[in-house]
Amino acid sequence: MTLARSHYEEDLKTEEAEHGQWHSHVGITLNNLGRTLKAQGNTKDAYLHFLQALEVAEASFGPIHPEVALRSCILGDLLSDLGGYSEARSHYQRAQQIMESLSGKNHLDVAIILNSLGNTARAQGESAEARSFFARALGIFRDNLGGEHPYTKITQEHLDTLPQTPSPQETLDEDDYGFYF
Repeated sequence: MTLARSHYEEDLKTEEAEHGQWHSHVGITLNNLGRTLKAQGNTKDAYLHFLQALEVAEASFGPIHPEVALRSCILGDLLSDLGGYSEARSHYQRAQQIMESLSGKNHLDVAIILNSLGNTARAQGESAEARSFFARALGIFRDNLGGEHPYTKITQEHLDTLPQTPSPQETLDEDDYGFYF
């Protein structure tokens, strides 16, 4: 991995010299370097490289582009891995909005993002919200890939393993009359 890191660092210098710091090739190299740093356990620097790759994608392509959605998901994945679920969710939601506006609400990329949102909600103990994300993703996968595809099966498994009752965070207080506040 150290060799890969040194190659990506050298590539980054070359790309910036040839194209300038806001060129899409620079963003790709920043992302590759971020992945290498993450694999080495250097999550702080990986985060900074992923964030810069997202900024480069925005500058290169504008705010509504599949590359921006991809970079948002990559940053969301790292944050989710680190337990930063709220910030991860924010990046996933942005990616979802971008992909729905570009490809429609029933596109496979949207389903993949919905799965990420479901996993984040589940990790935060929000099983009802997780169920909603997973159910929507499952419908998209079934419609596009059929019931036997691995994505469909995995998403069904996510749904099947969620608690059937609301978590304590989701349960409202009930008064003596059965009303919820």
